[in-house]
Amino acid sequence: MSGLDATEIKWSKAGIALAALIGIIIVGYLAIYHPTHKVTQKIHGVSHIRFVPVSDTYLLLGAIVLGFCLLGYEGLRRRRRTVVAFAFFVDGFAFTLVFAPLGFALILLGGWLMLRAYRIQKFGTTNAKMAARQAATRPPRRQRKQAASSPAKPTGYKPPTANKRYTPKAAPRKKVAKPVEKVAKPSD
Repeated sequence: MSGLDATEIKWSKAGIALAALIGIIIVGYLAIYHPTHKVTQKIHGVSHIRFVPVSDTYLLLGAIVLGFCLLGYEGLRRRRRTVVAFAFFVDGFAFTLVFAPLGFALILLGGWLMLRAYRIQKFGTTNAKMAARQAATRPPRRQRKQAASSPAKPTGYKPPTANKRYTPKAAPRKKVAKPVEKVAKPSD
């Protein structure tokens, strides 16, 4: 698969920068203005309200988002399409918890990169018009399957050739006669 082209680099840079920027802003806002979360528990039938600190959760989410933004930037620098798409997918799923529209946009951007990778693999181009033109010139799938599944016509009978790995059977061992014991003749 070839590296990223100019259009993909432009959109990927914008997506990574937007994810990093909004990740910092949202995580900072949530950590500062929502330092606790209201939790209601029933203990022995009595409701108790507790405030649980959640700023650590937001900071962890921010660290994950920024970490994968850095991974995406490194993949972008090395022009690795799959690394960039993976970073978009993870960042997108992380943002769906906090800011769903941005999360779905990042997932869509990662899917667009993977679609272009599929087109390159199958048709040799990322251009949709050229891929459609090439797909139209190919025979239908049914014909391709029939051609692949039908056995090739034999051209004639060929006698089997000797296998180089064949080891002939060893000749049977000759039976060695048992030595005959000499019987001592009694002396007269």
